[in-house]
Amino acid sequence: MNVNQERLTFVSVLFERPVSDLSPVQLWQRLDSAVSGEDRLLAAVDLVKRGEFEARQELAQLMLHSPVQALRELGCLIFCCAARHEDIPLWGQYVTRLIEAGNQEELKRALSCASYTLSPQVVPYLLAVLESWEDEELEERVRVVLDLLFPYRSFLAEETTVEDILSAFEAEFDVLESPLYFYEGEPVFPGVWTKELLARAMQARYDKEPLYMTYVPTLLSLWTGTDCPAYDSDPIDDATIERLYEYVKQMTGQRWERGTKYFFGRPV
Repeated sequence: MNVNQERLTFVSVLFERPVSDLSPVQLWQRLDSAVSGEDRLLAAVDLVKRGEFEARQELAQLMLHSPVQALRELGCLIFCCAARHEDIPLWGQYVTRLIEAGNQEELKRALSCASYTLSPQVVPYLLAVLESWEDEELEERVRVVLDLLFPYRSFLAEETTVEDILSAFEAEFDVLESPLYFYEGEPVFPGVWTKELLARAMQARYDKEPLYMTYVPTLLSLWTGTDCPAYDSDPIDDATIERLYEYVKQMTGQRWERGTKYFFGRPV
C-alpha cells in the first residue's frame, strides 16, 4: 500500500494543517469513520492537537500494527511527541518488535523518536537495545538520545559499558520514576530552549551560516503549536532574527510549568 508522502510528513501533518475548528465530538466521529491508515492518522493528530489526548492510542495502534512503514514511523514520531510517562511501554513494544524482526533501519528511526518523549521511562528500553544489538550506529543513536535527556557523557568515559551507564543513571539521576520530564538532566522549561535558539541564531548570523539546529526549534514548535521560524539549514539574516525574537516574545506571554511537558499549548 502506498501513501501520499507529501501529505504525510511531520511538518505538513502538524504545522501546515491548521488546528481543526470542529468540535471534539465531530473529530472523534471523523476518526471512527476513517477507513484508510492515512485518514486515521490525520484524524488522530487533529484530536491530540485539540488536547484530546486519548487519541494517542490510535497513534500507538498505527505504530504497532500498520502494514505501511511510513505510517508506523510517522505514528511513532507523533506518538512520542505527545506521550506521557505511562505511554512509554507502547513505544517499548514497538522497539522490541523491531529488534525481534531484525529491522535495523526502522529501529534507528524509532530510537531517534525517543528524544521527543523527554521521559526518563525510555532509559531502560534504550539500554536494553545496547545490550541486545551490537551495532555502532545504533549504539551512537542511543547514546545521543540518552545525552539529550541526561548528559551522562559529562562524567563518564566515551567507551563506558552499558552496565556503567545504567549504574550512573541510578546513582546520578534519581529520576527514572520521576513525574517530571527532562532535558539535559534538568526538568524541562522552554525558557532554556529560547535562550539556546537565540544565542545560536545570533552566532549563525555573525558567521554567515545556517542555523544548524533542529531539536530545539522542534521542541518549541511542539510546545506552542506554532512552527518555529527557523530550522537546521535555514540561513540566518536580520529578518529571521526579528522573526525569532517575535516568536520568543509570544512564548514568554504564556505560563509554562517547569518539568511539565506540553503539546500545542496544553500539558499532556
